[in-house]
Amino acid sequence: MSLLFESIHIKAGLPQRLEYHQDRVNRSRQEVFGIRDEMNIASHINVPGTFCKGHVKCRMIYGKDIFDIQYETYFEKQPARIKLIESDIRYPLKFVDRTAFQTMRDTHPGFDDIIFTRNGYLTDSTYCNLLFLRQGIWYTPATPLLPGTQRAYLLQSGRIKAMPIHVGEVNQFEAVMLINAMLDFNPSRALPINILSY
Repeated sequence: MSLLFESIHIKAGLPQRLEYHQDRVNRSRQEVFGIRDEMNIASHINVPGTFCKGHVKCRMIYGKDIFDIQYETYFEKQPARIKLIESDIRYPLKFVDRTAFQTMRDTHPGFDDIIFTRNGYLTDSTYCNLLFLRQGIWYTPATPLLPGTQRAYLLQSGRIKAMPIHVGEVNQFEAVMLINAMLDFNPSRALPINILSY
């Protein structure tokens, strides 16, 4: 059975950007299983009292129906070294099986994360969409492996812009930021561009 998952940010007991997760769940279930009926994920989220403070990850595993829901306190880890690798890896939906990503990380143990390029153009890191700063404007690669919910929110709100970014253009940017459902947009999280290795 093909299982998918959503990582939903619970902040002070409240799910964040739930409508974006709902939209992706609907699209994924339709694409994988041919199911057009909406599965209301909000009705399945009952945050335990012990997880109603701080930042919590709600990991919802689903297929045709909800398979499992797990909660855990979330602690951010900022990478110190990131490797850029050319790869034809594909990940258009959030499948639980992420073996290809783990294999790639295992073969580059000296790095905290990997950014994948395809035909020379940046896509994503193993767990995050990417933002790059240039002259006060944040840009995200136009061709991500997986268009994330945080990325969709930031594009819709006009806080970032999408454009193709070639590996040869990376040094034209001043900083990089990794974002996902758990990692909000915050300039204080920006990392120097020189943490990227080719």
